[in-house]
Amino acid sequence: MKTYAEEIVFIEAQDGVSLIGAEFRSIEAALQPFAFMLIHGNTGKFCDYPYVMIARLLAERGYTVINGNTRGHDISATLYKMPEDVPTAGGSAWELYEDSPHDVAAWIEYAQRVGRQDIILIGHSQGAAKAIYYQAQRQDPRVKGIVLASPDLRGHWTPELVAHAQGLVSAGKGDELLPALMGAHWYRLSARNVVSRANVLSRTYTSENESPYIASVRCPLLAILGTAGDVGGADELNTIKRNAVNCTRVETLMIEGADHVYTKGEAHLAEMLVKWMRSL
Repeated sequence: MKTYAEEIVFIEAQDGVSLIGAEFRSIEAALQPFAFMLIHGNTGKFCDYPYVMIARLLAERGYTVINGNTRGHDISATLYKMPEDVPTAGGSAWELYEDSPHDVAAWIEYAQRVGRQDIILIGHSQGAAKAIYYQAQRQDPRVKGIVLASPDLRGHWTPELVAHAQGLVSAGKGDELLPALMGAHWYRLSARNVVSRANVLSRTYTSENESPYIASVRCPLLAILGTAGDVGGADELNTIKRNAVNCTRVETLMIEGADHVYTKGEAHLAEMLVKWMRSL
C-alpha cells in the first residue's frame, strides 16, 4: 500500500515561462517542515526514473519532495511565456544559465505555498551548478542546505567549441546549432547556450580571476560522487571543499559502485540524504 501521494504541478517562472513538475508527500508520516527540491541535470526532466524513485523513497520517510522542470529540460522543448501564452524555445539546447534563478525561485515559492517554509536544494549534474548559481545570486534565506549530486565541474565542451560558439554569438548567430557532442548525433546545443554554460560554469566551483560562486554560499553543503563512471572523484570533491569557504558545514561523500544517475542505488542515496539531513 502506498504511503505517499504524487501530484502534477504547473507553475510560472518569475519571468512568466510555464513549467511543470511534481510534488511527492507522505500521507501517513508526520511531514517535516521543510522540502527537498530537486533540480534535474542537463537534458533531464522532472519525471526521469532516478528522480522519481528518490522522491518516492524520501516521501515514504515523511519528507516533501518537489521535482520541478527548469526551462532547460530535455534537449529541445516548446515553452510558453505568460500571460500572452507566447511560444518560446526551451530545452537544454536553448536555455541561458543566467535565467535559471527565475525557475529555481518559482519552485521555492511553490513550496512555500504548500506550507514548506525551508528548502534543501538537490542539484544533479549540471543542475548542481544551477543550485550554487541561484544561491550565490539570491542569498535566499529559505535555502537551509544544498546537496550537489554528481556535480559536473568542467562540462563536456572543448575550448575550441566554446570559441566557435562565441564567434557565432558575436556575429548575431547565437541560435545556430553546434556540431553533435559526445558522439551522439542528436545531442546538439545552440551557440548561445554553450557560451552561457561556459561562462557560468567557469565561475561556479573555481575561478581563475574572481571568487567562485560557491564561495558565496553560506548554508550547509553536501557533495556526492559515485565511483562507477561518474563525472569526477576525490579531486573534484576536494576542490568543492576547498572553495566552499563560507559554508557553515561542508561534507563530501563517495558512493561505492554508484554511476552518474545512481542506477539501482536510489535507495542508498535516499538514506544518505536522510542521514545528512538529520545530522544538521
